[in-house]
Amino acid sequence: MYNHVVATVLMGSAKADTLLEKTQFRQGEVIKGYINLEGGLCEQIVRGMNISLVVENRLGSKKTQTIWQKVQVCEQVCLTPKESRILPFSIQVPEMMPISFANRFSVYLKTQLYIHQSCTFRDDDVIEILPHPYVETVFQVLTRMGFPLIWMNTNWMDYSLDCPFYQEYKFGIPYPYHFYLSEFAITYLGNGDFILQVDKRVKGLMTEKKYRFTMTERDLKDDGDRFHYFLTKMLYRFIEEKQVM
Repeated sequence: MYNHVVATVLMGSAKADTLLEKTQFRQGEVIKGYINLEGGLCEQIVRGMNISLVVENRLGSKKTQTIWQKVQVCEQVCLTPKESRILPFSIQVPEMMPISFANRFSVYLKTQLYIHQSCTFRDDDVIEILPHPYVETVFQVLTRMGFPLIWMNTNWMDYSLDCPFYQEYKFGIPYPYHFYLSEFAITYLGNGDFILQVDKRVKGLMTEKKYRFTMTERDLKDDGDRFHYFLTKMLYRFIEEKQVM
């Protein structure tokens, strides 16, 4: 049932409502909805209509907005007085799209209607992007191991970009690992591929190491046991290296 009105655009006496089935979506999911056009007192020509997924990235007082996905709902529509018309649409949430995170990353569904060259009507409303099942499994394993998710950053420096930027997930480091590590972060690259970055303390010096790992459907079925084993083995190796030095 499409009962969530997430945006309303007024065009004089005409109106366009964007309706969704829900307002929470996972990375990689398809958003489906429709736009309900209602004519006003006179004929109205809509020359185009777009739906966009926009990420607002906030850092301190600075805000930037990036379009991650955009679809055309229709080209030209002639709306007669008091006419009602329903236009369905679907838009894919990219698998690497940033997860919603309070005071850092917000995601908007933006509706734009073009009336003529000098007149554009638009409205946007917040939707919530939840982790992909692979990402959620990684979060759950790390939480069980005592590594809480504490922050999210943008990351676009080291990898071939298939998107505007990647989202980096930073985790708190529990005892006794905080003696050996100063930073623990994971970046999701899509298709089950992750990069684990750790900053390691060795005799007062900092060294950075990166590990690539892949999640599969099997990991979802066993609650991430394979990832847990990989991580435990890697952390144990860090402690061994520290004790030898």
